[in-house]
Amino acid sequence: MKQLNKIICLGSLITFFGLQTVPAKDAPGSAEQLRSDVETALKAKDANALMGLFNWQGVSDNMKTMMSNMVAEMPKHEWTAVKLAPLPADFQATNEVNGIRYRPSVAITGWIVVEYTPAGNAAQLPYGKSGDAYYLSCNVEEKIPGPITKSKMLNLEVMGLADPGTFSGTYVFVQGGKQIKQNIRNRGASFYGDYVKSCTVQKTTDSAASIQLSITEDGRTVFESGEVTNQTPIVYEKK
Repeated sequence: MKQLNKIICLGSLITFFGLQTVPAKDAPGSAEQLRSDVETALKAKDANALMGLFNWQGVSDNMKTMMSNMVAEMPKHEWTAVKLAPLPADFQATNEVNGIRYRPSVAITGWIVVEYTPAGNAAQLPYGKSGDAYYLSCNVEEKIPGPITKSKMLNLEVMGLADPGTFSGTYVFVQGGKQIKQNIRNRGASFYGDYVKSCTVQKTTDSAASIQLSITEDGRTVFESGEVTNQTPIVYEKK
């Protein structure tokens, strides 16, 4: 998704599981043009064109392979809209997992959101600017000096009959010894970290629909609330 002359290995052709990062003739000169190029590639069901819009500078072959698998799936699903969206206030550009820091290949300025059916399903693609061009971002891996703390797969899930948008919540987790606070979007989140320190979920409407909070670490349930139908908050604090 961009000007792949400098970004794609000096213009060479790289193939990963059948997808090719082909240098684009003209890199998008604006966020809107990048959004339009993503939409055009989806309409044409052209995964190679989507791959050509990413900034691959500094990205490992392993990460390119992972992204290739993800991008190959995108045109196969029925989508309804491609939109520009601002970053949320709690957006975290870098993550540290098992001694590796993952940073974006461009300075992130926003999201391109691809909405899919059924309603409520979406892919959020971070994008940013490099020089005078705009690109979709991929992760660059950097080894962190010092001892390695093995991260866990942490998962938060809000279950029940209430629809996203009728409840809100925040959570705090620890990653590499640092506390990070995030808002709950849709019905939860999955991420790597040391542990979930706290979480609060609360209904924002008077409907009778219920919500229930579940928290797991490496697949092991550490918290599961009962069903709540009123606006009493569900609160978790690690002991």
